[in-house]
Amino acid sequence: MQLKVKTIIVTTLLLFTTSNAYSFSLKNTAFYVVGEKYGIDPLLLYSMSLELSARYIGKGHVSPSPYAIRSHHLTKHFDSQESAGEKLRELVKKTDWIEVGLMQISLHYHPQENPIHLLDPFQNLIVAAQILNKATATTNDPILGVGKYFAWSNKELAQKKGAKVWSTYSRLRALQFENINEN
Repeated sequence: MQLKVKTIIVTTLLLFTTSNAYSFSLKNTAFYVVGEKYGIDPLLLYSMSLELSARYIGKGHVSPSPYAIRSHHLTKHFDSQESAGEKLRELVKKTDWIEVGLMQISLHYHPQENPIHLLDPFQNLIVAAQILNKATATTNDPILGVGKYFAWSNKELAQKKGAKVWSTYSRLRALQFENINEN
């Protein structure tokens, strides 16, 4: 029950972090907590999650989706952890080519003893931060390092994905600085 309440709170925070670009802050979100713990800029984690699991939430806004599941059988943003969990349990019986949650953790490349825990935004971000730290440790190029999260052994695709995330990151960083300068 405590996990369910924590997940609802985190999900609510995730949805409202993009409600107004000029009040954009990741303070006290799962991105902030995990980023601080693993030495990763929370805004970079957030930028990656937008590339990986963005969901349209209306009025021209998108938000990372903690209950996104992608496989050869399905691509869907579920409305609840319970419904996503039911579908995930069904899918793991058919394949391990499944990507789960905010950061679309691949069960094929990063098997999990209990993949359902990846529907918890904190757990998903922790696993993602560990993967990202391994990827960025393999190169001095930060764009390629981020891109390796998406495509470890395909340098061209990794460069492309990394550049896309870095572009989002740069735009969001500029919004944060605009907000600081206006206050």
